[in-house]
Amino acid sequence: MNQVTFHKHTLREILSRNLEKHAEDYDKSVEIYKAATKLYHEKLAETAANDPMNLPRYDAPEKPENYSRFYIEAIEMLTYEINDTVTLTVEDFKQLVKDEWSWKNRFFAADRKNNSYIS
Repeated sequence: MNQVTFHKHTLREILSRNLEKHAEDYDKSVEIYKAATKLYHEKLAETAANDPMNLPRYDAPEKPENYSRFYIEAIEMLTYEINDTVTLTVEDFKQLVKDEWSWKNRFFAADRKNNSYIS
């Protein structure tokens, strides 16, 4: 099977749920980033106070990126679609329905890295 057809309103509901989940994940990532950044700066300041001439290079926390625009764009496209059904390719299905985007690994890798600062 190379493609699947969805009712437009069903796909919109799925995308809206996926957008909501991403927004929750992003908000959690921001909180983790804030905590990690605070600890990072504290560690850097402590090291500078103890040995200012020999500062190691610490890997800074990564600021999370909000990818909501991808969901919003897809929802907007559905709004303007004149047909009641939409046919998706396998790749479209993975992204729009299964929520498997190319950026997902980067998003959660940054989250794991930032989490390592606070755990």
